[in-house]
Amino acid sequence: MSVKILAFPIFRRYWLYHAWTSEAAEAAQASLLKDWRKGVNLEEKLSLLGKQVSSKVYEKILAQWRDLQAAKQGSFKHWLYRLAQGVRSREEPEETFLKGVPSDPGQLEIIYPSDFHPKYVRRRMKILLRDQRKRLTFRTWAWGLACIPLIPLLATPVPNLPLYYAGYKVYSARAALAGCKTLADMWSHQDTDELQRLKDQLTLLQDSGVVFPEDSWPTRLLRSHPRYLAVLENIEGRVQQYYYKREPRQLIPLLVPNSSLNTIVLREDRMRKPISDEEALSIGKEFDAPSLFEHVARARRSVVGSAFPVDIA
Repeated sequence: MSVKILAFPIFRRYWLYHAWTSEAAEAAQASLLKDWRKGVNLEEKLSLLGKQVSSKVYEKILAQWRDLQAAKQGSFKHWLYRLAQGVRSREEPEETFLKGVPSDPGQLEIIYPSDFHPKYVRRRMKILLRDQRKRLTFRTWAWGLACIPLIPLLATPVPNLPLYYAGYKVYSARAALAGCKTLADMWSHQDTDELQRLKDQLTLLQDSGVVFPEDSWPTRLLRSHPRYLAVLENIEGRVQQYYYKREPRQLIPLLVPNSSLNTIVLREDRMRKPISDEEALSIGKEFDAPSLFEHVARARRSVVGSAFPVDIA
């Protein structure tokens, strides 16, 4: 499954990240799921069974969501749809972005304005992932514990909206955490690949007679200093391989600079005013990115408020 991520500034130092996959790709991915009975061992069978159950649950939830969308105005289903929209409108933009990243993407493409250096884009995303991983882990446990005292209310005839809300928050945090881990592993693999290539180049220079200072970073890298050892050996991937019997996936992202984003997201303008609705619509139309306008509106509201100013000196 191919995943695309748009990355561009909203206002000053705040960036928006928007991930999406085509519905056709999601349907094709679901149809290619292997039957859980064909797993080679118990762990693989349980993993395949979990994926199949998740796929069926997702299809059922999607069908129910479309049914709510088509409900007549003033009906109970329409009221539930508006309530769900209100819950979604309060969701953090970062959580929405991470939920759009599947746990097993086949290819990942990051599109960003060509005015920015790719290392800057990568550094900003890695900082975001580091912060969100801690917050999402806490939220998953906190909302999970909040569900426990609400479970007995299922036996009552009263609609258990607090439990549904807490359950949704658990699901949302877990889905975002899975996307966060996927992206973190991706950057970890790239760091390992780049650092190993650099070490090979330094080894060639050393073999040709180049002498590096004793306390310099090239010497520490050649000697596999503990500072570099964790990256070189990809410790997290090795843990998955040894303890979970999974080979670490070597997913390397494709960073794609785009010049048309520069003409829409003007770098100088973003320092004094937030992105406008017209610019958000232009980006969504240019890249055929669904739900981008809504995502931009929520991100802008979280940065500068609902009634954002037209210009800031």
